[in-house]
Amino acid sequence: MTEFETLAWTIIAASFVVFALIKIIPPYRRRRRVEFIRTYEFPHGLLSKLEERYPGFTREESSLVSRGLREFFAAYLMSGKEFMSMPSVAADALWHEFTLHARDYQDFCRRAFGEFLHHAPAAVLSKDEKSNGGLQQVWWYTCKLENIDPVNPTRLPLLFALDEKLNVPGGSVYQPGSEGLGALTRSARSRRDRDHTRRSVADRGGGGGSGGGWSRRRWLRRRRLASAADALAKAARLTI
Repeated sequence: MTEFETLAWTIIAASFVVFALIKIIPPYRRRRRVEFIRTYEFPHGLLSKLEERYPGFTREESSLVSRGLREFFAAYLMSGKEFMSMPSVAADALWHEFTLHARDYQDFCRRAFGEFLHHAPAAVLSKDEKSNGGLQQVWWYTCKLENIDPVNPTRLPLLFALDEKLNVPGGSVYQPGSEGLGALTRSARSRRDRDHTRRSVADRGGGGGSGGGWSRRRWLRRRRLASAADALAKAARLTI
């Protein structure tokens, strides 16, 4: 083999390694971050602050809220850090208290997301479904985390069930058959139909070049990330 051929094969091998690392590292990093969120211990005294705000809460109930907040953070990460709205008043109160521990919260965001996540107050469903994008996002991903069909749910994700379960004053309630829950399931149906169309196009090798294939790869990465979050889902299912 000539020196030129050796150099060419070296470049090809190096390119292959770089390509493999580009494909492997992001999903691996996300799985590590989901595990970090799942096992993260909130700052000392944080749950006590929540119990001061809601005097009837037991430690078991405030711990349940902390699981709901972890679910929100995991869903945000799963989405690719797209905008989401907080559906639970109780989890929002805990999130707010968490941000007051500025150094701890900044460190958590850095390790969980690689960037700072600004707190946004709890949101309620609007009659204009186009204004509910943040809630539709969190509905989709919390359902995925808990292996719930977002179109035909047999139960609610923990984050959407918290306020009613804990009788939170002024909390958000998502009753089966209600218009609010119907709006979320309709948006999920539209999203699933779009995803199905994209996957079909990608499987046929179409989609105008790399776009369809990219959607297929993103879908596969999210499936792997959902598997990594299975422990979080099991914990949530045990509490509902």
